[in-house]
Amino acid sequence: MYDDIFNMDGINSMSFAMSNFADEDYFYNIVYEAIMRHPSYVILSESNLDRRVQIIGNMIVFFEEKEDYEKCYELFNIKKEIEEKC
Repeated sequence: MYDDIFNMDGINSMSFAMSNFADEDYFYNIVYEAIMRHPSYVILSESNLDRRVQIIGNMIVFFEEKEDYEKCYELFNIKKEIEEKC
């Protein structure tokens, strides 16, 4: 499942089609797990920088609203690494 979301080329755009996921909470958690398992796929990806930063930012906002600050912290650090590498 994680490989459907992230591959060696970066974020698979079809994975962000929310219509494939009935539960928004499930969607964000599965993407979070994929990022945490393979952060280099996101950090070193050649996909659009602004899009990667936007996606991570959206995830941070989602997890802030859930008061899941540990995930926010992890995502913030990945977002920071993305911005520093580019």
